Amino acid sequence: MFSKKGEYTFESKVNGVYQLRKWYLIALAVIALVVLISHLLMERNIINQLSDSRVINVAGRQRMLSQKLTKELLLLEESRGEQRERWESDLHSTLRLWEESQRGLRQGSTELALPGENSAKIEQMFEQLEEHHQAMVQEVSSILNTQMTEEQISRTIGEVLAHEQEFLTGMNSLVFQYDDEAHEKVINLQSISRILLGIALFCLLLEFMFIFRPLAKYIQDTISDLRSAQQQAKEHADEIKSLYDAKERSLRELRALNFAVDQASLFASTR
Repeated sequence: MFSKKGEYTFESKVNGVYQLRKWYLIALAVIALVVLISHLLMERNIINQLSDSRVINVAGRQRMLSQKLTKELLLLEESRGEQRERWESDLHSTLRLWEESQRGLRQGSTELALPGENSAKIEQMFEQLEEHHQAMVQEVSSILNTQMTEEQISRTIGEVLAHEQEFLTGMNSLVFQYDDEAHEKVINLQSISRILLGIALFCLLLEFMFIFRPLAKYIQDTISDLRSAQQQAKEHADEIKSLYDAKERSLRELRALNFAVDQASLFASTR
């Protein structure tokens, strides 16, 4: 049996447990959300880093290909016969790869694993390079696809070399810009990661202050109540045992008294 005060205390504790459980689940959901966001950001950054590394690698290779292009042009100019045909084939391959890589850097390419997502500054730098790039493509294509005299070939190669120097200088700047932007992405991710870590720690602090500490106090109070109830139950049991013993004694005395009365009645009847 509970008194009204006892019933109110029990109901209050039950309601308190429900409230603590609700806030505990909310806090866990917030922490899980923060962890999920952190994981998605890290995963996205890893993918971006792989993509940025690929872009920087291809952009750096463009400088090498432009130099390879001019070198093969010079070798083509000096070669004859079968050797000239071999250099023409190599020059075709180099020109095709150079064009595809340049287009992939700007527009994206699944074959080269290039996303084609450039900042406004990088697009502006590409626009400045486009004139030299197109000029080199046209001059090399004219050498490969048309019949030229040695003098025309030499003059065309000179124009390619002039544009190649401008392209190489601009491509150097573009590679460094790619690298700076990739580094900036990493710094931004570090800042976001620290913010999310701060949110997670703040949620843990709130859980400790408003959930774990009240829950620990509630458990201590419950244990104290259980001990008190155990002590009371023991006292009640002792009291009941005493009453039971008294009852047994009374019954024995009553039986003895009844027996004495019965014996007296029997004796009186006999007399």
